[in-house]
Amino acid sequence: MTMPKITLSILLMVLLSVAASTSVAEPSAAEKRLAKLKEQFIETGETQNCINTRHIRQLKIIDKQHILFRLSHNNYMVNKLPHACHGLRRGATIAYSPVSMQLCSVDTVAVLDDFFSRRGLFGPRCGLGQFTQLKMRDNDPSTPLPAPDRNNAEQLSERQTNTKNQAES
Repeated sequence: MTMPKITLSILLMVLLSVAASTSVAEPSAAEKRLAKLKEQFIETGETQNCINTRHIRQLKIIDKQHILFRLSHNNYMVNKLPHACHGLRRGATIAYSPVSMQLCSVDTVAVLDDFFSRRGLFGPRCGLGQFTQLKMRDNDPSTPLPAPDRNNAEQLSERQTNTKNQAES
């Protein structure tokens, strides 16, 4: 083979391998969870800068950029963080320190993971975005969120118990 034919053959192989690697990829687990969320809920278009922390009944981390909150009276809000939070993942525990019982778009959440927790430190801090109201598609308010992340459910239960104890004091 001559040099131009070899170069053309190599170029053709490279193009074919690039085309094969950019074919339709299987969605990631996070993309599947976000798609499932969109199947269950409709965004109403209503947004809020803050939510009352006393109304939070459950939270679920969807992916690095979305946290789903179930509030009292089966109201649902999703918070889309302005930037991906690299420590935020399904099963992670987050901590927040609200001012005056409000969690707002100017606040941050800290990711707690084993590495940092064992050292008494918080993990990455991530800024929140606006809270967007969601409406369930099937209009059944008794439908619960998917199984909560165990650590966040325990943390929420402890916080509610502490809040009740403080109110009784």
